[in-house]
Amino acid sequence: MATRIPRKLSYQIDEACQRWGISALEAAAFIAERRLRLSAVVASLPVIEGICKDGGEGGPNQIPLGRRRVTGLADLHPEDAWAILRFGQHEIGWRTTEPDSYLEASDYSDPDWLLTARRDEIGVRHDEMVRFEA
Repeated sequence: MATRIPRKLSYQIDEACQRWGISALEAAAFIAERRLRLSAVVASLPVIEGICKDGGEGGPNQIPLGRRRVTGLADLHPEDAWAILRFGQHEIGWRTTEPDSYLEASDYSDPDWLLTARRDEIGVRHDEMVRFEA
């Protein structure tokens, strides 16, 4: 009896680029233009979650709602994803979830609460791959 291999949850960025026939630089342009979203795998990362309200000319105001730990695929802010592709790694302190919400590393004074994401640790979620290819 053959074993069924489950569908992948995410694809490494180089695997996705090869599938699409584009370079990492071209992928970085899609990311910078917010047309492609990358994710990183995290385990028990303490975060503050909250909402963003329009703050006028000063930019969005972040309103914290609580603390929790994140485990699984965490969507990256486009600037962080671009920096990882550009420099090979980047310290991540902020992740997007929905357009009007945020997750932030909960204490910058504790280095254990920052994630240094490396290029080989980031990827494209399966559902993002399907959306991007449509």
